[in-house]
Amino acid sequence: QQDDVVRETLRLYVHHEIIDLSEEEFEEFINFLNLNTEFLMTASDYELITYIKDKFEHYQRIKEGY
Repeated sequence: QQDDVVRETLRLYVHHEIIDLSEEEFEEFINFLNLNTEFLMTASDYELITYIKDKFEHYQRIKEGY
């Protein structure tokens, strides 16, 4: 159930061009995020966006081999 919420949040971020994630990468990135349920429930929109953007940049660097 948490993964569904995260998946929909990521789709929203992709739609608004906050992150550039392909549909094929969603599962891998959700696992990479390793979001804590407590954080997901208590984080402000800003905190969540900032966390996901930072993790996405880290994820991209790893995928690019840096």
